[in-house]
Amino acid sequence: LVEEYTALQYAARLGGVSVGELDAGLSKFNRTIDEAASGGTKQAEAFSRLGISITDAGGNLKTNQQLFGEVADAFQAMPDGIQKSAISMELLGRSGTKFIPILNGGSKGLAGFTAEAIALNKVISGEQAAQSEVFNDNLERLGLASEGAGNQIAEELLPTLVDMSGLMVDVTTKTGAMGGAAKTLGGCIKGLATAAIGRGVSFEVV
Repeated sequence: LVEEYTALQYAARLGGVSVGELDAGLSKFNRTIDEAASGGTKQAEAFSRLGISITDAGGNLKTNQQLFGEVADAFQAMPDGIQKSAISMELLGRSGTKFIPILNGGSKGLAGFTAEAIALNKVISGEQAAQSEVFNDNLERLGLASEGAGNQIAEELLPTLVDMSGLMVDVTTKTGAMGGAAKTLGGCIKGLATAAIGRGVSFEVV
């Protein structure tokens, strides 16, 4: 869920775990749970060594959040060392050892990080995330609409600019008045650009 994930992001930042490492670790953790539930002996053994069953009393698979908390409790009770490092990598991938300081506080420590994140408004609700996605989509639509308007303006102006530049080239080759032609062309383009900017400002205000 978004709430749990953003709370873990807060804990990860305090623990020196990057967002990329957090995402990779959680993805590995979820795959390990799935593989253990599907009969993977190696994955099931990793949980078993921590005294954790991936299913509840009714035989139902526990949630990844619940199992993450149980792993934290097991790590809190286990001394730091090679065994803990090896298990952390089996469960969370190559960056697993970076999660150890976060997990060493147990499930209560994780709950404490969550409480801090909530107090500091660092936790994003599912509703807020959904609204942000809609907002970002709308911004993207507006950006595409502006690009379309710019293309339309260019389509309208370019034929005139092509004709004008061709006329100036013709005048220059016949009279040699390059400076005057450039000045005239520049003034015309400036006038057209001013009109285009006026239209652009209207789009920006909207």
